[in-house]
Amino acid sequence: MFARVKTVKRGGKSLRYLQIVENIWDKKRKKATQRVVLSMGNIDTLDRAKVDKLIATLSGFTEKVMVLKASEDMLLRWAKPYGDVYVLESLWKGLGLEAILSRIDSEKRNEFPFERAIFCMVYDRLSDPGSKLSLSEKLREEYLIEGSESLELHHLYRALDLLYENKERISAERAMRVLSRIRAIRVEIENNSFIARTEIGPVSLSDHGADSLRRDLLRK
Repeated sequence: MFARVKTVKRGGKSLRYLQIVENIWDKKRKKATQRVVLSMGNIDTLDRAKVDKLIATLSGFTEKVMVLKASEDMLLRWAKPYGDVYVLESLWKGLGLEAILSRIDSEKRNEFPFERAIFCMVYDRLSDPGSKLSLSEKLREEYLIEGSESLELHHLYRALDLLYENKERISAERAMRVLSRIRAIRVEIENNSFIARTEIGPVSLSDHGADSLRRDLLRK
């Protein structure tokens, strides 16, 4: 036996009914057919509490299946936090650090995830500052950071060395990323017509920056 949802069109509407059915062999037609054992009614108006009660009652007659109630049979002993990791991941990607460090990682062909190692150290400094040894322990027991499963203590120290070797390149690439965003914003402003009223009359923002006098007046 198994549960089946049967859709019936009535009055231009589609109604869904929950049914318990079983497969039986039709000797005359010589094929398997389904027979409705129990109709639970319309799914949209179904009393879910009654369904829970029915399943719990039937579970007492099973041999291999056990139904657990989350509120009674399960006890949460511990959980790994993820909300702050998610926020930092978003900022990390938005700042371009993931892309920059991943490029360095691919070029150096490290046997450990360099970008992930740096991310873990930054996260640890923000959430629960400690030593590299304590971080390696927290990565195994407390932190839930994707891609950090293979990191060990010596990987963290090697990542710091690699970070120091490439600090100027990372700073330069970050600066170029910021400048490209500024240029994109400037182009967007210049391509749109916005009018500001100043002491010398209406001024288009597309002209802003071309005339020092108008620029000073706009600031005021």
